[in-house]
Amino acid sequence: MKKKVKRRIKYFTKRIYFWQRTLGFTDVDIHVGQQQKMDARASWYSELTARQISIYYSEHWINAPDTNRDELDKVAFHEVFESQLYVLRVMATDSTAEQVVDAEVHLLVQRAQNHIFPILRGLKK
Repeated sequence: MKKKVKRRIKYFTKRIYFWQRTLGFTDVDIHVGQQQKMDARASWYSELTARQISIYYSEHWINAPDTNRDELDKVAFHEVFESQLYVLRVMATDSTAEQVVDAEVHLLVQRAQNHIFPILRGLKK
């Protein structure tokens, strides 16, 4: 494996955990790995009962010459942010009580309020 690709993998993994902490999504265990055949740059899979998320990057994407740090960071943010919705995704395919869904939605809003709102408020002109 080329040094450049190793650095990309290390940086992508580091940014996954950075966004996990920054978004306050610390009540789950996140694992980062590689998949050889993927249509997307990255994807995630959840193990709901174990509160675990696996985020996979595409081998083709991580090796592509035009993959840069900005893109690695953006994709890391995207996958962590999207994976926060995994409980709602499961509930949507299950017959879950409305109150349980509402509680999960409130948790996501509260997390955003505690971790994203202060950052955005600091950007005020």
